[in-house]
Amino acid sequence: MSALVWARFFAIMLPELTDLARDLYRRHRGSADAARAELATIRDHGARLRAAEAEIDSRLDAVRAREKDPRP
Repeated sequence: MSALVWARFFAIMLPELTDLARDLYRRHRGSADAARAELATIRDHGARLRAAEAEIDSRLDAVRAREKDPRP
């Protein structure tokens, strides 16, 4: 990761990250630990959703392959 690409990405994301931090601050009344815990929950949920989507895609691919070649 080049420093320039990272700096450009960070500059673009900074307003969104600031809004998110403000929302978390208000929701958790300034508790950084509670805000971190919520972010971890969000990340974990996203990972579970991506894993479930990958499993569904895999099953769909298998069904489509069987439809193309219906031999057992």
